[in-house]
Order: sequence, then structure tokens, then C-alpha cells
Amino acid sequence: MTPCKLMINATQVTELNQKLAAAEIDFKWLTEQKAQDSLGLPRAMIKILE
Repeated sequence: MTPCKLMINATQVTELNQKLAAAEIDFKWLTEQKAQDSLGLPRAMIKILE
């Protein structure tokens, strides 16, 4: 597993959200803490987020 950090601007977020909706993909943006608290992530993913 090789993590990559991706920085996108507000315009790109909007475009990505529109494309995901058009593809009928349910997608939610979460903060690192909210993801850890609510998703039951594997330990390897938690280490990446930390």
C-alpha cells in the first residue's frame, strides 16, 4: 500500500462531485477523525491517516 496525498481546489471538488453523482456513486467527504470514528477502518488505514 502506497498512500498519496491529493490536494484539490473547490472547483475540482465540485467537478468531482458532479461526475460521481452522474455515475450514481454515493460519495461522502469525511475528515480524518470522522473517518476513523465512523468507518471501522483497518489498522493500516488508520496509520496512514495519522
